[in-house]
Amino acid sequence: MSTDTETICLAFVQVHEIWAVPIETGLAFWLLQRQIGSAVLAVAMVAIVGVVSTIWLSRFMGTAQKRWIRSIQTRIDTTASMLGSMKAVKMLGFTDVLANMVQALRVSELNLSSLYRRLTCIRVFLGKAIQHSRGPLLTTSQEIVYCFWGLLLHSQSMLSSPM
Repeated sequence: MSTDTETICLAFVQVHEIWAVPIETGLAFWLLQRQIGSAVLAVAMVAIVGVVSTIWLSRFMGTAQKRWIRSIQTRIDTTASMLGSMKAVKMLGFTDVLANMVQALRVSELNLSSLYRRLTCIRVFLGKAIQHSRGPLLTTSQEIVYCFWGLLLHSQSMLSSPM
């Protein structure tokens, strides 16, 4: 129950991101376009690739998270049932057997959580690392290409115009 509640609370924190981020991004692109011109297209392409890859990856994250939460719930139910009848467990000598069973459920839970954790790491990498490292690189590269292209089209000797 606590895992489900925590997931719902974390999702509500992100609700404002749905409407705020597109406005913020549009405003940022407009302000950036005023400063660097059409080189903003490189940054926009990096952002679009990050968003599309994150959306594509999120299809797999839901099922991985459901499997992980289901295994947590199984372990918690088993532990609660064991603690509820602790007197009978001790009298029958099943303490070690049930401890091993709960430990096996913990190991199974960790194995099931590894896929979700890997997908989360990939999502963070695609959403943050690529955008923060490739955006400035591509913008600067595009500006350099525009400068050289302009020099090739309008090449004049420095001595051909009066000083």
